[in-house]
Amino acid sequence: MRGTRRVAAFSEALAPVHPLMEPKEIDDLAKRLSMTTGLEQLVILEDILRVDEATGYQLQEVLVDALLDRYLRKN
Repeated sequence: MRGTRRVAAFSEALAPVHPLMEPKEIDDLAKRLSMTTGLEQLVILEDILRVDEATGYQLQEVLVDALLDRYLRKN
């Protein structure tokens, strides 16, 4: 999934927490999640950082968890 579709998909997936967050926070979180996931990031992990696919997914998972904690812990 590319471009704004990915951001929209993350925003939709965050629907259960929309009442707990300001619209700007939802938009920011959706954009940050979009930046840290997807094919482009796997290419960076595998081709530039030279990690295998499983390690790449683990590294992405830690970033996603940190983002979710940052935005959801305060709410």
